[in-house]
Amino acid sequence: MVCGIVGLVFSFFLWFVGLPTAVVGLVLAIIGKKKLSEVGATSGMATAGLVTSIIALSLSIIVTIACIACFSAIGSGVTACAEFADLADFY
Repeated sequence: MVCGIVGLVFSFFLWFVGLPTAVVGLVLAIIGKKKLSEVGATSGMATAGLVTSIIALSLSIIVTIACIACFSAIGSGVTACAEFADLADFY
């Protein structure tokens, strides 16, 4: 559950840290649920870890896509400005 919470917090600010943390939390939560079901114990904490890891993973993916889109838009704008500057020098 801790990895899911840490991934959730970092998915907003440091998405490149939140993504692997969420994946590790997801794997550990699945392993924990399997081991607890074999023993017959309650798996409330493992379920909470699974849910927080899934939310952190989806947020990290959304933020990653948004960052890629923003960097792409910035790159396109810089290219357009450079082309406009070349045209202005031509006239």
